Amino acid sequence: MQIAFTADLHLKSAREAPERFKAFKNILETLKKEKISELVLAGDIFDSEGAPAADFERLCISEAKIKFHIIPGNHDPLIGMGKILADNVNVYSTPSVKEFEGMQLILIPYAAGKSMGESIEEARLHLDKEKPFCITGHGDWLGGRTEVNPLEEGTYMPLTKADVNRFNPIKVILGHIHKPMDSERVFYPGSPFPLHINETGPRSFLVLNTAGGDTSRFNVETDKLYFSADIFILPLEDEVKSIKAQARNIKEQWSLSELNKKKSRIRIKASGYTSDREKAVLSLKEEFKEYGFYDNGPDISRLMSVSDDPERMDLAHKSIEYIEKELKWDFSQPESPSKEDVIKEALRIIYKK
Repeated sequence: MQIAFTADLHLKSAREAPERFKAFKNILETLKKEKISELVLAGDIFDSEGAPAADFERLCISEAKIKFHIIPGNHDPLIGMGKILADNVNVYSTPSVKEFEGMQLILIPYAAGKSMGESIEEARLHLDKEKPFCITGHGDWLGGRTEVNPLEEGTYMPLTKADVNRFNPIKVILGHIHKPMDSERVFYPGSPFPLHINETGPRSFLVLNTAGGDTSRFNVETDKLYFSADIFILPLEDEVKSIKAQARNIKEQWSLSELNKKKSRIRIKASGYTSDREKAVLSLKEEFKEYGFYDNGPDISRLMSVSDDPERMDLAHKSIEYIEKELKWDFSQPESPSKEDVIKEALRIIYKK
């Protein structure tokens, strides 16, 4: 059996935010195509407590073959109070356990002021100790590096590495962090539609196979995609060539179809030192002309001009040449800085104001 997971839809009405509903509908279309009939929504289904639920309710009713399992997040704590009345929707307002063909799922709704470990402790009293289980909820994973939620500061219902080791679930699948994350046991499906420029990359949702506990991802088709990249510029004789080489490497990593290029909104942050800021900007715009800029062009706020100081510029060129050709430094050692880091530091010293 397969169970799908998504989170952080942040729905408003279909009129106010049609693109968010469209992304959610795309998930439902994929579920029908893959014959998956169980969908867990791990919190923040709505953008706020007062968001209208009628459009969401009608959509759930129209998809009668799909069972929706809703875990309230910090944006929708009142969702269980008669807000959604569709027969195929279950809202878990208290820590609960549900079994799916031998795999148990602990469902943890968001509770302000509590840790996820406390709520899991309550729910596991209802576990069948002979059967495997996974955990799903809405909060912050503190046991490893994750992308922060750019829309909310602070920590929300934390889950620690000690919690995971103590309870020992097969998998943990969480909502709250909008950027997808996969680790050995803890996963974030990510928001199906990007709500902030930091939510970069393709959108997706997770599917859990109850037979073995394996997970897989399915892409979500959206009207918009965000991407960002940093480019470090050096005042070289072939400066433009270096800029274009970095840009092309970034585009190769993104590997976008022509359609997704048109959907994209990109943020390019250029830093370092240039002999011609205008030429640097024109080079970046030319290289990324197939994409839409999020900020109407590259961000060059951290790009310094060196053309007004010929003596320092000459010193910079000599320093770069020395580091690249004569410096006896093994950059391959684990503790060693990269050659680029050494050049950056040398230029920082030369141009320090």
